[in-house]
Amino acid sequence: MSVPVVVAISGGAVALALPVMVASQVIVAGAEATNAADAAALAAADAELGLLGDGESAPCVVAQAVADANGAATVTCDLGPGIAEVRVTVRRWAGLVAITRSARAGLAD
Repeated sequence: MSVPVVVAISGGAVALALPVMVASQVIVAGAEATNAADAAALAAADAELGLLGDGESAPCVVAQAVADANGAATVTCDLGPGIAEVRVTVRRWAGLVAITRSARAGLAD
């Protein structure tokens, strides 16, 4: 094979692989955002019910700490009687891609 053919084939392979790699990273970031939202909502609900923390920390502060520990930023934290709903964002690629997920946790109806 000649050098131009090898270069063309290599370039084509990279051009085909790049979108697959980006899509897989977006899927992974979505899973990380879902996990962070779930953990933050559970922590906030537990803190709201007095099951977690020192009793001094506000549930949304606890949720924010858990989201931060999971690589996410808290967007909103809404509390109801025994229920917490938390929305978080995970940013990738220098902030170019932001994936937001929400979760709700607390007492069963």
